[in-house]
This record gives sequence, structure tokens and C-alpha cells, in this order.
Amino acid sequence: MKATVNRAQFIKSFMNHGLTYLQAIAAYEAMSTTFELAIINAAKINIGRVGCLDPEIKDPRTVNMGFAREGGVLKKVQRVFVMARRVTYRFRIYRQFKATHRLGWFDADNTL
Repeated sequence: MKATVNRAQFIKSFMNHGLTYLQAIAAYEAMSTTFELAIINAAKINIGRVGCLDPEIKDPRTVNMGFAREGGVLKKVQRVFVMARRVTYRFRIYRQFKATHRLGWFDADNTL
């Protein structure tokens, strides 16, 4: 099961660094709003010394599918779908962070 860091953990961390509860909530809201605006504008998001979320804008394209599933059975049917323009984000860990920290999901063979 993958670990998830949620709002409560962010607020607890902010409070451990000297903010009051109300200040921690305000800091979390400001951080969330900044992320939202960056994602809306497809901007690169630098996350401290850890890494960055790098946007990749993908142009629209058509996809040809040669089958359809009807009632659990595959039938040969020619279909064409148009995929709209979209943005995907890739998380890139900085080399220095990877070199100075032991990553729990990254074993000695450099494989996942």
C-alpha cells in the first residue's frame, strides 16, 4: 500500500515548525492555491531541494482502434477517437537529493 501525505500531516508539520494552527491552515491554503494556479497554467513546479513537476504538453491526435468489446466479447470494428490536447506531469528527483538521501522505494540495483 502506498503512503499518502494528506492535509492533516502538512498542518502538523507546519505546526512543528513553529506556526500556530490558524497560521498552518493559512500556509496550507496558500501552498495549495499556488499548486492549483501552476497546474492551471501548465507551469513547472519546483519543490524545494527534492525535485520538480515538469509539464509535458501533448498535442491532439487521432487514435485508431480495431476492436470493440460488447458483452465481454471482442468484435472486430474500426473506430476512430480524437484525443484532445492535454498536459501530463512528470516528477523529476534532483540528482543531489537522490545522492544524499536513501530512498525507501529505490533499492541498491537502481530499479523499482
